Amino acid sequence: MRTSSSQFRAFKLCPARWRYVFVERHKTPASEAMALGTVFHAIAEQWQTKGFVPPLSVVQRMPGHYDRPGASLDRFGDALYARALAMFERARPVAEELFAGRTGAHVEYDLAVEAQTLHGFELGGYLDVYWEDDGEGRRVITDWKTRGSLRYAPRTKDDFVNDRQLPYYAYVLQLGGWEGDVRVEHINVSSTCDTVDVRGCVLTAEDIRAFGEEHVHGYLRDMAKVRDLDQDDAPVDTSSCWAYGRPCPAFETCAGRLAEQSRPAHAASVVADLFASSTPSEVDMPFTGITSPHAPAERAPVPLTSLPVAEMTAVNSRSAAGLAALGIVTVGDVLAAVDAGRDLTAAAGVGAKTAENIAAEVEEVRRGLV
Repeated sequence: MRTSSSQFRAFKLCPARWRYVFVERHKTPASEAMALGTVFHAIAEQWQTKGFVPPLSVVQRMPGHYDRPGASLDRFGDALYARALAMFERARPVAEELFAGRTGAHVEYDLAVEAQTLHGFELGGYLDVYWEDDGEGRRVITDWKTRGSLRYAPRTKDDFVNDRQLPYYAYVLQLGGWEGDVRVEHINVSSTCDTVDVRGCVLTAEDIRAFGEEHVHGYLRDMAKVRDLDQDDAPVDTSSCWAYGRPCPAFETCAGRLAEQSRPAHAASVVADLFASSTPSEVDMPFTGITSPHAPAERAPVPLTSLPVAEMTAVNSRSAAGLAALGIVTVGDVLAAVDAGRDLTAAAGVGAKTAENIAAEVEEVRRGLV
């Protein structure tokens, strides 16, 4: 079975979610934000490999590793291309300056060529851009990121390590024979404003080795255990049921076990119930990355309506401040404002598109309260 950084993220969110999507292979439709990222990456790939910005007709015919750009355009319309193109045109001069002086670029580099296997998993993934030399003897991994908000974008080395994605790629390169330092970086391109922001750090060979030993090996061992369980026995983390502002694809399969749980709740209490009749030796716990069910932490469930409005996917820090000035500070306040027909665009930082996205997310939240 092939794994990737996205699988580590899914497993960190919830083991049951990971197993449903990547082991059971239940494909879920891409959101509009994901589709926008797919089209943006297609434009960037053509620019970097062919030297020109591709027209809509070219993007429609391009293949994709996960989703075809053409499928995204079929679902959300050609206007998606116009949005992605405008974002790329803002980002292009930043990228040109950043890439100057670097050599040995590999666009959409397939890590499968490193041919590494650990704990029964083939380590894989695709690098947006992989540079052999940054001019100072380091390899570089560049990742384009389209984001509605930069609020959670990594800033420090610790942030990048906790994000998992780029350090994982660096570790695969190290297993493949690279023994030096690696610079990892995000080119963050906002989909809601004109911001283009580059953030990165240098991971030393020792940083990369320590990350691999602590995180990659640990997660793969745990993933192997969950892979071999039945779906109904996979540990559930209810705090991720509504991650990314929409229901988890495995939610219905977990519904029976979640009937007694409020959303969101702490993962340990759910896992403790699942394994209450087992001993540590029987299930070879604890799992890396989630609290041991044999010593669960206590944390009271937080109702969705009590969460700060800034936790909504459609809201960034500026629009959150604008809404707060109107007395809208929680998700519950947003529901009440929408029900009352209030004009959210009256808030600073909330344009027509943001208001539309907030209203769509409110409907997702409302369904979660039923």
